[in-house]
Amino acid sequence: MSRFTGELTITQLDVDCRTWRLEQPLVYEVGDENSGHVIEVHKLFETDGASIPRLFQSFLPTWGRYSRAAVVHDYLYNELRPGTEPHPEAPTRQRADAIFYEAMQVSGVGFFTRWIMWAAVRTFGFLSLQAARAMAWKNDKPMPAEVAPRPELDIVSKRRRQTGTPPPPPQSPGNEGPAPR
Repeated sequence: MSRFTGELTITQLDVDCRTWRLEQPLVYEVGDENSGHVIEVHKLFETDGASIPRLFQSFLPTWGRYSRAAVVHDYLYNELRPGTEPHPEAPTRQRADAIFYEAMQVSGVGFFTRWIMWAAVRTFGFLSLQAARAMAWKNDKPMPAEVAPRPELDIVSKRRRQTGTPPPPPQSPGNEGPAPR
């Protein structure tokens, strides 16, 4: 059975309670105990908890029994953004959402709440990746195949095809461009 191996320890970073920082790593074992399939959210990772619209926060607050699952889910989505390698346990948004559902179950979240929150991320989770796509477009970085599995979703490549601009040369790891002046 999947499990969390520690508690969630966070510190508030801003006055309106939207951004929090992990003060110790949060580890979630996926699958059987000691399976070696682990998601470790690193210390200092910043999260907003469960991304629940203010209209519904009186029913489902940002922090609750599902908090650790929400932090793991935020981390997995963060790893799906352009320019990063997806976590091996969640190479797709669908898998990240399934892990979120499972982690809520492990945390003791009731079926109805768990289903509502899972359905919300399945329905609206693409919006956070759309924001990442827009940022990739702004920074002129193509989407990795795991995030944009269909070529028509990679807006940077699409724009290049339309304008005839050649792609930038690949950079070696550690060479992120010209040195700052």
